[in-house]
Amino acid sequence: PDEEFNEYGERIINIHIKDRKLGGSTVRLGHGDTDFIKVFRNIDKYNYEGNLILQTARSKDDEHFKELAMNFAFVKENISKFKSKTMNK
Repeated sequence: PDEEFNEYGERIINIHIKDRKLGGSTVRLGHGDTDFIKVFRNIDKYNYEGNLILQTARSKDDEHFKELAMNFAFVKENISKFKSKTMNK
């Protein structure tokens, strides 16, 4: 993520949040190989305030709203570690 943010940081207007195992399929956020610490650190570094689009794995038991809530909670919890207090409303 560092290279992409360094190259395009000021021009990014949407960020798609996704996690997957290397060489595998999409998994619940935080369960794959994505380095979210770098992602959220760069979001803060570039003061990004645009859309975060969750591209997440489907629920394995058809509990899609529950799955969405877990992924949303993951993003909210982790981004709050890096963003200023005014961004955490």
